[in-house]
Amino acid sequence: MTKSPEEMTIEELQAELRRLHTCEICEREYPNLVVDHDHITGEIRGSLCNGCNLGLGHFKDDPTILERALRYLQRSPREVRRNALAEHLAKFAVA
Repeated sequence: MTKSPEEMTIEELQAELRRLHTCEICEREYPNLVVDHDHITGEIRGSLCNGCNLGLGHFKDDPTILERALRYLQRSPREVRRNALAEHLAKFAVA
């Protein structure tokens, strides 16, 4: 008899996810994945490689911060330099 994910223990889910081998974020194959869960509700979200799981943790599982990080990565080098210069000059602006 096959259990639904809701009926499985964390250990059973870990065993099942190891068989899947593909991280849901980076889509790379790994021999072992971790069960990602919401730290507030405890709800299981999926299977991730350790790097992606830690990355979410570093961003506090906050979609707003992750969206800012995405926009940051998508900026052109020229835009990055321009923004850095503007921020630096703003420090010396007289109000």
